[in-house]
Amino acid sequence: MALYKEHIKNKILDDLAGRNDNWEALETAINALNTELQTHEDKTANQGHTTKIKTITAASYTLLAEDNGAIIRMNSPSPQTVILPVGLDVGHETVFKQVGEGQTTLVAGDGATIEAFGGEVKSAGKNATFGVYIDAEDMFTPVGNLEAV
Repeated sequence: MALYKEHIKNKILDDLAGRNDNWEALETAINALNTELQTHEDKTANQGHTTKIKTITAASYTLLAEDNGAIIRMNSPSPQTVILPVGLDVGHETVFKQVGEGQTTLVAGDGATIEAFGGEVKSAGKNATFGVYIDAEDMFTPVGNLEAV
């Protein structure tokens, strides 16, 4: 994008060369161009972004940093556990869906804390969607279709 900006600026300079009395128009044109390019960059910044979707069939899974922004499908006929470890970034968010019959329970790893309303840390049943986010260091907040253990 920087090369494109430079190309456009040079084109404007070439067009206005010889009009030495019109530097104000040049500055206005360049400022307008910068605004237009920034708007274009803002609109296209997230294009091409795809959400990572992962399926877990194991009885236990430890949440990873790479799961930030992911959708994790929990698929087992038996109960599953997701361990929420320390060390993930504040702002981390992951969405889960229970696609199998086995309910999923969120468990705090050593040094981590789960702040769950009413102790609700277990998926409510098949097709339940729920998530977890970190709003303070090693502090997980679950949300969604959950029930108390």
